[in-house]
Amino acid sequence: MSDSQVKKGGLKRNAIWMVFGNSIYAACQWVVLISIARLKGPEAVGDFTLALAVTAPIIMFFNCGIRTIIATDHTSTFDVKTLLYIKLALSIFSFAVCIGASFIFRAEVRDIIWIVAASKVIESFSDFCYGYAQKSGELNSISLSLFVRGVISTLTIVIFLFLDLTMQITLLAYTVTWFAVLVFYDVRNVEHFDVNGVVRSEKVMRFLRSGIPLGITTLFSLLGPNIPRYVLEKYYGPLDLGLYSSMAYFVALGNIFIMSIGQALIPILSRQHAAKRHREFFTLTLSILAVVIVAGGICTLIAYAYGGQLIRLLYGERFAGKADVFPVIVVAAIIGYVGNVLGVAVTSAKIFAGQAPAFGLAALIGLVAALVYVPQYGVLGAAYSLVVASAMSVLAPLVLLFIYRRNFRGR
Repeated sequence: MSDSQVKKGGLKRNAIWMVFGNSIYAACQWVVLISIARLKGPEAVGDFTLALAVTAPIIMFFNCGIRTIIATDHTSTFDVKTLLYIKLALSIFSFAVCIGASFIFRAEVRDIIWIVAASKVIESFSDFCYGYAQKSGELNSISLSLFVRGVISTLTIVIFLFLDLTMQITLLAYTVTWFAVLVFYDVRNVEHFDVNGVVRSEKVMRFLRSGIPLGITTLFSLLGPNIPRYVLEKYYGPLDLGLYSSMAYFVALGNIFIMSIGQALIPILSRQHAAKRHREFFTLTLSILAVVIVAGGICTLIAYAYGGQLIRLLYGERFAGKADVFPVIVVAAIIGYVGNVLGVAVTSAKIFAGQAPAFGLAALIGLVAALVYVPQYGVLGAAYSLVVASAMSVLAPLVLLFIYRRNFRGR
């Protein structure tokens, strides 16, 4: 497929498919969060979101950006068998690290962390399959997988919550549905899933040279928004963490569109980079940024005007008492979305090594902000530190793109 053919509707079609799938999936996850809030209370929300905050950075670090590497591997450098063996090994390590990390936290939340870790490992294997669909431009199969996984798992968790079963049993059932979708749908949708051949050490090392910097970058980029959760849980406990996390989930909802556009953009931008069509590369990136900034401004105005009513309607009175935090979180989200788009451009340009130290510095500054603001202001302080972390997520890729642009101009 030529780049001109991709442009003539490929971006639009793929973005529509991804918006559909990710929208349904995120809406389902939101229903899960609302159901936990309504039926179990903010403390249960705090335990669940803490488990997500602990496991997601670890799992994604050991994932080593494998989906991105697959999606941008237009010369088929890596065979399926090599990548699958690497993925299996890294997944075992990631789950073991999650188990170890759980002992840092309260005993009451450890088993929840273990179950959520298992679900995230399963999700990472679905992501492995998505890489091949993304590479071939068949994002409709990814969208349908997200749709099926979101609907089935959400129905399961809502039913179990209504039956007043424990969070542990409920989350186990939730995890089983994710595994079923992986086995019966995702794996079957990977074309040419040929696992014959020999795993060569030089290919493993070549993967790790690209994958480890990507994994470190993802780790730091996820630590940034999650650091306020760790600090808030330490100083104030699961109640305040649940109040904060319920509002912070709106960040994930908005990120649906950013992720969807980004997943459709990566193959196109990577082709433009490979063909040295730098002007087209930056024009497309700037066009997407303009859309994000305008839409973000509108959302910020709505949050300031109607945020309190929205929080009360969705989560109840216990959550509405902290509704003044919501507009600050929305501002942080918009800044973060800009950083995500810039991050897609950096990844598409294969600037892998430079991302890790940039995002590491951003995470460190976010940690300092959380340690300053959270003990003094609580939930509001967590929102302030999220603004700082989001601002740094913009600065890091912006610097890398500036260096990239200066380098190609100098040739």
